[in-house]
Amino acid sequence: NPKISCRIRHPSLNLTQMDLRLEEVQDFTSFPGVEYDDKNQRGYFGAIANANQGVSVVPMYRVPLTPAASLGDWTASNLITSSQFPRVNYPLGNSFANPLIPSDQIYSTSPMGTMKVLDHSYLMNAALWDSYYFSTACNYNSAAFTTKATKADVLSKFFSGEKPMLNSRLSPFLADSGDAQSVSGSYALKSDLEFSKTFAKNAMIQGAFNINSDSVDAWRAVLSSLRDASVKGYANQDIAVVEKTAFVRNGLPVAGSADDANPTNSVNALGQIRWAGFRALTDKQIENLANLIIAEIRASSILDSGPCLCVADFVNRRPGSSNSLHSQKGILQSAIDKSTINNNDDFHGKDSLSITGNSLPANRTTGLLNKEALDGFTGDGAPPMLTQGDLLTGLAPIITARGDTFTIRSYGESRAANGTSVVARAWCEATVQRIPAFIDETDKPEALTSDLNPTNRAFGRKFIVVSFRWLDQSEI
Repeated sequence: NPKISCRIRHPSLNLTQMDLRLEEVQDFTSFPGVEYDDKNQRGYFGAIANANQGVSVVPMYRVPLTPAASLGDWTASNLITSSQFPRVNYPLGNSFANPLIPSDQIYSTSPMGTMKVLDHSYLMNAALWDSYYFSTACNYNSAAFTTKATKADVLSKFFSGEKPMLNSRLSPFLADSGDAQSVSGSYALKSDLEFSKTFAKNAMIQGAFNINSDSVDAWRAVLSSLRDASVKGYANQDIAVVEKTAFVRNGLPVAGSADDANPTNSVNALGQIRWAGFRALTDKQIENLANLIIAEIRASSILDSGPCLCVADFVNRRPGSSNSLHSQKGILQSAIDKSTINNNDDFHGKDSLSITGNSLPANRTTGLLNKEALDGFTGDGAPPMLTQGDLLTGLAPIITARGDTFTIRSYGESRAANGTSVVARAWCEATVQRIPAFIDETDKPEALTSDLNPTNRAFGRKFIVVSFRWLDQSEI
């Protein structure tokens, strides 16, 4: 009869899979013994494997039961299941350097053989963030849907404006494609492959957010967009969130906000909240985090002499020397770690030990090529600790690395024959928007860059004037 135990206070790595230890159990009363919840016949896990701070339900991964609305739905999923090193939890959206790989590389040769050790997070982020998205245009027929719908019905209501799809920020864009009924009918008949290659020309993101923004108000707005929104719990109950913004790693948490752990609660109740709940941040915490994110963005843009050119650049760490900017973690994670969100007595102070790679015994660092990747807390990535992936879960449906809608203001004047006296002035404002069609429409919107004609390679996609108005001098 084996006993499985897990102790977070044993030094480990950021977001690595937890180590499990099997111990032989001689009986149910002598140490190490087995404790279980007699109400549901489950053992204990989490902070410790017994009733003292252990819990009988500890959600670790999220598997969407409905069509994924964005890549953010997979940031809390177990997308790396290989038994080969390095094993990494939550690889998509997070980007921690791995001790087995030099900080300036994304792969290395294993110290245990000739096989390659890959930076799974870096490679997965690079492959997915700028090349894929989820339309959620499909049959809504899983058990999670109380109202079923066919793909044809979903598309018809989307293009007619009657009902959005699961990613409610997707908006229909018909342009010259035809009326809503004919376009939706056409897509309903396409194969999955053809659909995936063409649908983006008729769907655009409403209110996309540029990850290069250095506006505190803009970051506060997107990070707190779900302020006061209740969270749907494991038993289909609404968990209230008051004057805070919830960041839920697992789809249906078993308990409430880890920030609301009340010292008057029983020890087991505290363990339940901290290991089966979610994080919720106050307005002050979000404002502080927004300022720190902007500081990291500005530092990165100064180093690169320009902004992040794609979402993957923003999400990923930047390979470089061990102490160089963002070589150990991504922009958002760097901001989180510099804040007091996790690094205070209520979180890492209760659940973690602080460690540095250079302070560990030699037998724990044998073969490591980036000891600095061990620096941090042993509880990093545990349920109460906010991560970059937690932020990207909500940001994923709307983030972009460039703007597509611009406000342009122009000024003109007429001068007298003497060339100096101004006799008339005029100001105007136009809002222009980049659309899927290319300048030369002989190339289809879905054409690969390598297949474009010279005009479209040089000038790209078409801009249209959405609005225009004359301005008065008082508006300048």
